[in-house]
Amino acid sequence: MGGADIHIRNLLNALSDSNALDIHVLTLSKTVNESTKKKEGRITYHILSSPKLPRTITGITIDHRMLIKKVNELNPDIIHAQVLGAPYGLAAMKLCKQYPTVLTVHTLVDLDARNRRGTVKEKIHDGIWRNLERKEIASIPNFIAVSNSVEEELKKRGAQNVHVIPNGISEDWFNIPNNEVDGRILFVGRVIPIKAIETLIHALKIVKIQTPKAHLYIVGPASDKEYKSKLDTLITKFELQGSVTFTGPKNGQELEKEYSECSVFILPSKNESNPIVLLEAMATGKPIVASNVGGIPEILDNDVEGYLVEQGNAEQFADRIIKLLADSNLRHTMGLAGKERAGIQTWKLIAEKTVNCYKEILGESR
Repeated sequence: MGGADIHIRNLLNALSDSNALDIHVLTLSKTVNESTKKKEGRITYHILSSPKLPRTITGITIDHRMLIKKVNELNPDIIHAQVLGAPYGLAAMKLCKQYPTVLTVHTLVDLDARNRRGTVKEKIHDGIWRNLERKEIASIPNFIAVSNSVEEELKKRGAQNVHVIPNGISEDWFNIPNNEVDGRILFVGRVIPIKAIETLIHALKIVKIQTPKAHLYIVGPASDKEYKSKLDTLITKFELQGSVTFTGPKNGQELEKEYSECSVFILPSKNESNPIVLLEAMATGKPIVASNVGGIPEILDNDVEGYLVEQGNAEQFADRIIKLLADSNLRHTMGLAGKERAGIQTWKLIAEKTVNCYKEILGESR
């Protein structure tokens, strides 16, 4: 799952604890042949069958119309949409004249597109989505941004009412034991260009000179085969074949184990809105070295829960990694600070802020 998926699932779980809410979730699936409905606790899930065609096509033609029809059947007090573009943002834009509406923005096309290769397919998608975003931002009356940096981007584009409610962390993460394996460095995320994993591999080459036992674990799906091939070539060039492990995607206890066993968590991304992986690392008491970009500085302070370094600067990453691997007391101190800071962003607290946002919007609409 990506960050938005994790956000939605955990927020729903936390919101379901509220007696004041009757929650209906509308979602689209290409894997069901006909639309279905199921109820879990206070949440009713409506799984709408989407044609087995590219989402770029179905989102702007069929999918958003199915969502609009179902919303009108339900006649809700408020709509909380997730993600700009189509189909969800487009449906929200068309429904917001009838119902109080808020849309959560995790990122924008311009932020994502900066570091893609720009294939013809990607350019077509981004062109359509840019136009949709512009119209949706101009029409939808209320937004939730997952970070101050996303809020700033929204306001640049004309958004008026923006509530900042960050991602959260499940309380279970705070109970994961520390089974640190000396010298283990961890990255969790998709293996794609925007994550700048090449910077991490360059840094590892330097780290190995000072700390020969250092080993990098890269956890996440490698769907971009061309980028993964470039990373493999770089690893071979630096003779790091025995020091880098691509584990593929992991969830549940397997993912928790990766955090439990690492010494240092690294995020070298070119851009991030409000990365949940940092909260996961902090909740498990791990020090962090991350790029000083996007919403990352809103999650941790330099020299407190870890280090913020210049994006793309392998030497700076290496220097901070070496410092942390050499000092168990420093790792422990920063890990404890991270645990404390992550404690103010549990999903329970994020859900409370979200419900207050609903109340505010409903109060203004009456």
